[in-house]
Amino acid sequence: MTSIKLRRIATSANGAGFPHAYQGKTDGDLPFFKVSDFNLPGNERYLSKCTNWITRSDAVELGARLVPPESILLPKVGAALLGNARRIVTRPSLFDNNILAIVPRIEDSRYLHYWATTIDAGELSYPGPVPSLTGSEFLDLLVPIQSVPHQRAIADFLDDETARIDALIAKKRQLVRLLGTHYREERRMRMLRGLNPITGSGLNVPDWRVAQLGVLVGLQRGHDLPIDRRNDGTVPVISSGGPSGWHDEAAVMGPGVVTGRYGTVGEVYYVDGPYWPLNTTLYVRDFRGRYPKWVYHLLSVLPLDSDSAKSAVTGINRNVIGVLRVPVPPPDEQRRLVRELDAKARYLESVTSRLDAQITLLAEHRQALITAAVTGQIEVPGVAAR
Repeated sequence: MTSIKLRRIATSANGAGFPHAYQGKTDGDLPFFKVSDFNLPGNERYLSKCTNWITRSDAVELGARLVPPESILLPKVGAALLGNARRIVTRPSLFDNNILAIVPRIEDSRYLHYWATTIDAGELSYPGPVPSLTGSEFLDLLVPIQSVPHQRAIADFLDDETARIDALIAKKRQLVRLLGTHYREERRMRMLRGLNPITGSGLNVPDWRVAQLGVLVGLQRGHDLPIDRRNDGTVPVISSGGPSGWHDEAAVMGPGVVTGRYGTVGEVYYVDGPYWPLNTTLYVRDFRGRYPKWVYHLLSVLPLDSDSAKSAVTGINRNVIGVLRVPVPPPDEQRRLVRELDAKARYLESVTSRLDAQITLLAEHRQALITAAVTGQIEVPGVAAR
């Protein structure tokens, strides 16, 4: 097998600027792809869906270059470049200036697509705060070249094998989701067992009472902290999306419970020790005789986004949350529930960790198989006969 520079069998094309005035049209003559379209369901390999369409006259005004079907698109700027996404267009297409196109001349586009997935764009890009890539760097790469029939045989083989691996990965990811859903539902049922969801009154659990959340705990808005002060120290800073750096002093002594007030509304975090809750959060300032871990599990199953629709900015209000009615088991029952739920959470984490490791190994095997097939390191059925 010999190798030649990609520019001998393909050309490159740069995208065009895409002003907001042209964006948002859901029909038109031509699709205008952005990097975000790479992540649409169904666009994992072939770009069959697009969120922006324009007319041919619009394309002329923008000076956008049309690439033919079978062209390969890849991000060429910023963090998206480092993800090494590669997609094949299925029809004449346009794309913005964050994308680079590789246009095969006569080669099998599937073969070139598989080869392109073996290239780490981060190693080719210009260093700096915003990595970038030009067509010249890509076109100067050496491609293991074979006859077009051999390319097709390799692409057919990889289509079958990667589809099988992808199906296994999808099943394991689905199992992870199902395990998480099962745990969340079980925790919700256990924590709200003594509450009638319609009337808010107690059910047939004699030793459980029902009270407003604001009577059980006190909720306080988090504290301001300049972003340039979150880079040192040993105390975790908690934002609406979870841990967000470290600080050199604590605003609250732990253990404690924090929930997002804006942004990731309804996410609840348990903190073992001292911490600094940011102003995008609410934290429990007074447990009033309750156990922090029990309050954590309770807040995790409550509808904390109940008033988000009342404002243009999604968020939660501590006063609205405070009137939610919740069941209150006796202290011994609280401890028992916490032990059981923590044990199930540890088991779920263990199983999920093993599944994630298996997914990682399958993804690595998939990439290794592609590399070996396109570089001739393994014998591909049908290649020798063509």
